[in-house]
Amino acid sequence: MATLSLLRVILLLWLTEALAEAEFLAKPECQDRCGDVAIPFPFGIGPKCYMNESFAVDCKDAKPFLASIGMELLGVSVQGWVQVNNPVVSSNCNGNESSVTRKINISVSPFVYSNARNMFTATGCDNYALLRTDTDLGGGCHSFCRYQRDLKSYGCSGLDCCQAIIPPNTKSFVTTLTNMNKDYRSCNHNLTASIVDQEWFDPRLLNPEQLSQMEYVPAVLEWGAFQGLCSPSETSALFCSRNGYCWTQLSERHLCVCSESSYYYLNSISYISYGCAEGGCMNLKRSTCHLLCTYTGDRESYNCSCPDGYSSFRSDNTCYPASFGWESGKKSRTKVIIIGM
Repeated sequence: MATLSLLRVILLLWLTEALAEAEFLAKPECQDRCGDVAIPFPFGIGPKCYMNESFAVDCKDAKPFLASIGMELLGVSVQGWVQVNNPVVSSNCNGNESSVTRKINISVSPFVYSNARNMFTATGCDNYALLRTDTDLGGGCHSFCRYQRDLKSYGCSGLDCCQAIIPPNTKSFVTTLTNMNKDYRSCNHNLTASIVDQEWFDPRLLNPEQLSQMEYVPAVLEWGAFQGLCSPSETSALFCSRNGYCWTQLSERHLCVCSESSYYYLNSISYISYGCAEGGCMNLKRSTCHLLCTYTGDRESYNCSCPDGYSSFRSDNTCYPASFGWESGKKSRTKVIIIGM
């Protein structure tokens, strides 16, 4: 119990930044949190509070769930991702089967497992774990036996714990655990595998064997991607929070999200813009903000076209408001400071 309590404390500490970032960003007149989890737009609780059905949230017993996939929602970032409780595939090695298989499918939603923030993680002695997508072998690893049990000293490097990168845009996959020990009926170690959020799972601090005690672990799903710079239009409704975040919806798939001090990474160049005053964003018409493209579920949706009134900055379809005048070489009144290369 003490171990699981420690895991919960670490999870709460990790979520503090995401919760503070998302606070009070719900649509006006909409419930802005469920239990301890803030629910910012495009997510919402109740009719007309979310961007579309994919972002609907059910609040049950003070716990939020993504209605489209039924996963418990642990935190929301306005930078295009959420953290959810993801199932752990496990085998106690005491049955008559040498392998266990389980399928996870979130294809009905716009969400994808983040290959930048997650790793496929397997634990246990002689555990050969594979992740297969709908089209191909997505990845896998083999955790070999080690008989000195202090796993913390070794991290997750192949002895009783191994990791593999997952493919980008993963939505549906089958996990297979195979006990490679010839005498698997005498196995006394649990085998597990799951896609795990790497900021939460730190084997230097947590014993990987603790995963065998858990039915779910945190994982990160992406719901949108950075697409460039934006500026709220004169006609768009602008909603601001008390902690310096503002957003406006530019199209069915585009959000413009601004913060008091927002960093944007554009082909190795970092931009910083100042536009939000304490208590709300007062000068956004003269600042640059973060353009988000939301996914729809189709593979083609991972790359948005620029919204109306925007131009493509480079061949990678990074967008910026045409009013900036960059394309024609005009000077922009928007103040953008380059702080690093």
